[in-house]
Amino acid sequence: MEEILAGLPLSPAVTWGYPSQEALINYRGPEEDTFPTYSCAAILDGTIPREWLKGKIVLIGSTALGLYDHYPTPFSASFPGLYFHANVIDNLWAGDFLAPSSPFFTLFWILFFGLLAGVAVPRVTAWVGALSAGAIAAGFWTAGYFLMVKKLYYMELVAPTISLLGCYVAAFFYRFIVEQREKAGIKRAFGVYVNPHVVDQIAKNPEGLKLGGEQREMTVMFSDVAGFTTISENLSPQELVHLLNLYLTAMTDTIMKFDGTVDKYEGDAIMAFWGAPLVQPSHARQACLAVLENRDRLRQLNEELSKKGLRNLDARCGLNTGPMNVGNMGSNQKFNYTVMGDSVNLASRLEGANKQYGTNLMVSESTYAQAKDDIEVRELDLLRVKGKEKPIKVFELVCRKGGLSEAQKKGVALYDEALALYRKRDFKKALARLEAVLSVLPGDKPAETYIRRAKDYIDTPPPANWDGVFVMTTK
Repeated sequence: MEEILAGLPLSPAVTWGYPSQEALINYRGPEEDTFPTYSCAAILDGTIPREWLKGKIVLIGSTALGLYDHYPTPFSASFPGLYFHANVIDNLWAGDFLAPSSPFFTLFWILFFGLLAGVAVPRVTAWVGALSAGAIAAGFWTAGYFLMVKKLYYMELVAPTISLLGCYVAAFFYRFIVEQREKAGIKRAFGVYVNPHVVDQIAKNPEGLKLGGEQREMTVMFSDVAGFTTISENLSPQELVHLLNLYLTAMTDTIMKFDGTVDKYEGDAIMAFWGAPLVQPSHARQACLAVLENRDRLRQLNEELSKKGLRNLDARCGLNTGPMNVGNMGSNQKFNYTVMGDSVNLASRLEGANKQYGTNLMVSESTYAQAKDDIEVRELDLLRVKGKEKPIKVFELVCRKGGLSEAQKKGVALYDEALALYRKRDFKKALARLEAVLSVLPGDKPAETYIRRAKDYIDTPPPANWDGVFVMTTK
């Protein structure tokens, strides 16, 4: 079907053209909405007055599909070729071809989006990265559409978008591979120190593990076997190693059971802490329950040692809760995940202070304050350890909450009365109460300790400024 397409009025006073043999066509819109179109037959038979064509540029051509003169455009997949010519002439007339962007401008966006994805993706979560990449791509295409429609400026959108999304996908998979390796490394590093399910939590949430050192409130434990040097002198190296392995394995299993982290072994001594590498709100409680169960495990171990004809072991333990530094500490060549600080040193002092009272489990006031709903204790003393001016209140850790026998309840009540009288300088009445404690709890070491002190103070009263504080002169 032959049609006549009439365009804009022609003015001989206007000069127009385009300086290049190639141009980006600024399409006016769909074919039926842009240029007036008439049938040649309608013009020839007079249905359309010829005066309508006066003063206009007229294009004659075919629009029928069967003639294969159709091509894709932004507005249609099948656009008559005649309309291409009409749009080109109209662009020439108006001087508004689309202005293409510079290849360097396109290259800039390709490199920028690639670097942006490579730098940002490893630092955000997967969801944030995906949403951000999608939002940036959508914003880029929106800006390109606006510039083309409003400013007649054509930007290359596909290549920069491919760069953005391609680099995002590559960075995402690289991060996935690296994280899997890091998780495997974390599991290997901490699997020998802490409970396996704590390792799983660290692997799932590596952000909770801050390496390099940070201050955190935690609970630390020091334990040591009494008289181990004497024991080791009577054993062969093989027997000594076997005994140590039995003891350390039993103690370590319990520490891990209660989510503790084994810091180090020093011969028969064990250092462990709670509250890292992951935050544990109930670290003091977990530590107290662990050492109580270890006391029971040691009794079972001693039964096995007795059957083998070996000497029984007697372990002392000190617990303290407070602020301390935790992290990888050491040198560039060798470091250890450990804790440091005054609170750590105090726990070590408490372990040694057990010797003064004949006890096995000593906890500080700060530890007791956080775990008091789950444990039974009795106050031992106001203690000023070596290197410290301020005295602290220390307690013997007796058992789990509600685990006191009737004899223990009566003995602890008498002991508390005696301690109050002792601090009031009424040493004779305190002595009588302490002797009553021994009648209920024969061989009670803290009571025997205070009996010796009371007798000494009865013979030689303390000075007027005596404050009841016991000063430790050794570690």
